[in-house]
Amino acid sequence: MPEDRQVAYHEAGHAVALLALGGALASVSIAGDARARGRVRSPSFPDPSVFPIPLPGEHATERTVETPHDAMVIALLAACQAEQIATGRCDSRAAGFDRAAAARHAARREGAHTAAYLDWAQQGASALIRRHWPAVEAVAQALLDQREVSGDQARRLVAESGREDDSFGQDGRD
Repeated sequence: MPEDRQVAYHEAGHAVALLALGGALASVSIAGDARARGRVRSPSFPDPSVFPIPLPGEHATERTVETPHDAMVIALLAACQAEQIATGRCDSRAAGFDRAAAARHAARREGAHTAAYLDWAQQGASALIRRHWPAVEAVAQALLDQREVSGDQARRLVAESGREDDSFGQDGRD
């Protein structure tokens, strides 16, 4: 079902970004309910000692995730990036919810101009998803097969898929 594929990539984007940035999750699901078509359960960043984390890109020093708060904003924005790459579109309802949550986080960040901060986070989310594309595909496929993936299984899938996809963009997906 095309909608399931879209939701699977969306939720996989959240999950992979969380895990790539040192976070944790209880599970990720595409078994929707009245409130949402998919969900990452209990996202958290339990170990603040992993920060700062440089983001992929040409100017990594300009894209450093300094806090768990920054990482959560990037993880919120990463879902639409994954969905866009996989399906050519991003669900406006889910993306709107994620962007509003990211904006609420951004507004609470001391010293950050909200629009500039969200632009920075969006660029970081895009770079992160591209770098970890094989992991996104692995988690999305598991979601399509099982409808729900435990946090432990998601971590294994990310680890087994390798950290980077250096070929991204060389096959026309960029």
